[in-house]
Amino acid sequence: MNLSRVRAVAAQDFLDVRRARLVQGVASMYVLFVTAVFAGLTLTSEPSVPTGIEIARAIAILFVPLVALIAGYLAVAGERESGTIRFLLGYPVTRSEVVVGKILSRMGIVLLSILVGFVLATVAVLVEYPEPNLGMLWGFAALTCLFALSYVGVAIGISAATATRSRAMTAVISVYFVFTVMWNAVPPLVQFVANYLFDVTLDGTLWMLFSSLAPPRAFGLSLSALPGDAVQAPPVLGWETGVILLVLWAVGPIVLGYWWFSRSDVE
Repeated sequence: MNLSRVRAVAAQDFLDVRRARLVQGVASMYVLFVTAVFAGLTLTSEPSVPTGIEIARAIAILFVPLVALIAGYLAVAGERESGTIRFLLGYPVTRSEVVVGKILSRMGIVLLSILVGFVLATVAVLVEYPEPNLGMLWGFAALTCLFALSYVGVAIGISAATATRSRAMTAVISVYFVFTVMWNAVPPLVQFVANYLFDVTLDGTLWMLFSSLAPPRAFGLSLSALPGDAVQAPPVLGWETGVILLVLWAVGPIVLGYWWFSRSDVE
């Protein structure tokens, strides 16, 4: 793999994504919400970073997946449908270099939007909060970035495995609704079916792990790593489990998507 070719693909793709108005709009909304949360708390009698994290966490669970999925779902599928992937591969660029370049650019644009929001929030915290607690704030920022990368990984994996925009869009919408909107109902439903049909009670560590598989749940687990017990994890699963699950979501779909893309005929 040639790093200079990877950088060239990433640089060009970064410019293309940055100009996308939908990505700009959703990313700007997240920056606005994060800034508004921590700045708005200065209007209360006792603004605190843990309170801001509690509110920002709920916002992150809804908006970070949107930013990540919208930024990543056309990374490869858009090129394949438009036919520009043939033109791109006509240069001395391999498929792996294309995918890695796309990963770097899409992850870069998502992380940039998140970090801008937290930089602005830091200004408000330093100026107005009686206890700035920047370690907790930026620990939360780092875990939010990892949460975002888990969804970018899913989006790029889907994009690499699909040949059209419509299929990629359908897949990422399904992922958003299943894992972000509906997951709270999935474990209880599975437990009900197992108990009603097979007279089996699902519990224990493996069941708790299954219940925490969705990225938002894993994100919640990871937040127990923050200092000061801002977020409590279940007694069996620690913050390490959440971090590992988020890393697997960030990497696994990309590996599978690239494997499928490497076997596909795009010539």
